[in-house]
Amino acid sequence: RAAGSARAVPMAAANLIEEAISVGAPAYNAGEIGLCAEIYAATASQLLESCRQELDAQVALQLEVTLQACNSAQKPLANEIAWSFRRAFDAQLERERLGRAGRGLPEVAEVVAQAISEGAPAYNRGDVVGCVRIYTATAQALLERGDLDSARRAGLASALRQAEASREAGAGARALRRALDALVGGPAGDSGMLLQAAVGKASRGGALIHDFVRNTGLDVRAGAVNDTVMGGRSRSRVGPSEQGLLFEGEVTRQGGGGFASVRFQALDAGALQRALAGGEGVAFTVRLVEGCQAWKFQLHEGYDSTSWQADFVASAAGAEQRVPFARLLPSWRGRMRGPAGLTPTALQNISSFGFMLSFLSDDGQRNASFQDGPFALRVLCVEVY
Repeated sequence: RAAGSARAVPMAAANLIEEAISVGAPAYNAGEIGLCAEIYAATASQLLESCRQELDAQVALQLEVTLQACNSAQKPLANEIAWSFRRAFDAQLERERLGRAGRGLPEVAEVVAQAISEGAPAYNRGDVVGCVRIYTATAQALLERGDLDSARRAGLASALRQAEASREAGAGARALRRALDALVGGPAGDSGMLLQAAVGKASRGGALIHDFVRNTGLDVRAGAVNDTVMGGRSRSRVGPSEQGLLFEGEVTRQGGGGFASVRFQALDAGALQRALAGGEGVAFTVRLVEGCQAWKFQLHEGYDSTSWQADFVASAAGAEQRVPFARLLPSWRGRMRGPAGLTPTALQNISSFGFMLSFLSDDGQRNASFQDGPFALRVLCVEVY
């Protein structure tokens, strides 16, 4: 199929999308997040070039905004890019299957909801410029439509001028958000209820726990916990670096120990628990700098209480790792305390999370991949999916 073909072929967009997902999804699941994002970006460009007449206006807008983000100075993480494209692809496939009839939500409300579902998380993680870019593209696209009355068009145009003239990106983002809210009646009333429903439908992403590169997300306090608590001789330290947080040291079985760990205590445990409650698991990006590849991710109910843990293999590539709650095993002092699966009761007690290098695997058995010696792990981002 020629990328530049101008001939309209029925369902060509769906075919391109399904082909992209058939290649991109396996790449993502294999840890090749960057490759998946590249595949989806190439497909998005091809869709906009050769199949635009088939695309829903909202889908086309999201593809354009995500492609712009790929080329911006504040380029999002590959995982964010991949999921933004995937949400747009899924939305287009759904629209082609079901048609516009019966969707139940006004088109303008859905466009606004999609913008907010992308812009608000960007704003909250500190990417205010990215938020402004999303809201600006949405406002400009809405002004090109013919179904807005003069008052709403004037409100959008005024917000765009204010955002362009503002010296502070946050002020521009807030002005544009108010204008978008006004299109659907704001947070109250029937239109506001439609907007809230649309946002709920459009938002499929998780919650940021902490981005250690941008230093955004929940407030956490980092600390090292080593086998010295039981007479071991491992040592470690944790501190900020130019690219995330660096946890490094030396782990050894000498002295009866054999582990080193870093814990991130949430200053607001309730906020951490609420974030976890909204997802299916934890996604994190770490980069192995030196040493053993066999690590464990952990959620802790408290000091010297049950830890919920899962093994993972760290790599120098820094690919995103995903640990579903159903895979976490309960452990206390290296001993199993029950079957896999984080329980609702345990989730309500989680107060910290972290990473451990240990001679024991997540099920309490000796880890054949464990290696003594120096180690270093760079922690970039932890979020809920």
